[in-house]
Formats: sequence, structure tokens, C-alpha cells
Amino acid sequence: MRLLLSVFLPLAVQLLGFGLVFAVSRGSGSFVGLLALGLAVLAVPLTTLVTWARARRVPPAPTGRLLITGLLFALTWPLLLLLLRAIEPSL
Repeated sequence: MRLLLSVFLPLAVQLLGFGLVFAVSRGSGSFVGLLALGLAVLAVPLTTLVTWARARRVPPAPTGRLLITGLLFALTWPLLLLLLRAIEPSL
């Protein structure tokens, strides 16, 4: 259960975040969707590896802290892309 919460929940949230970025930038001629695709290829396995390694470490960290840090790490990339999408028209 600990592994499920600390690894797969941040992974699912990150995939939903990248899906939101794809949906927001689709059809508007934006390059943010293309950037999100390339970044997702790198960020999703990296996030999974980092959260899995943190969940398996000895001595174990509390599950709540693992979950919060995993979610923050997972949401960093989609939020940065959404910020870039918001300021893109002014560039």
C-alpha cells in the first residue's frame, strides 16, 4: 500500500498534468504541446524512479511525507509548462 501511494499516485497525477497541458495547447499553433511531449518522455520515468527509490530507502520515511514530496515533484513539470503556455503569447 505504501508503494502504491508513494509511487503510482504521483505518476497518475503527473500523467493527468501532462494531459492537461496537451489539451490546453492543442490546435492553437503552440509549441508548448510539442515541448510537453518531449519533456514527458523524460520526466515520467524520472519521477517514477525517484519516488520508487525514496519509497524503498532504509530507514523508511513516513508515508505522508513521501506522498507530498512525490506529488510536488510530479507536478513541477506540468505546472512549469502551463506557466510557459500562459506567457507564450507575449514572447
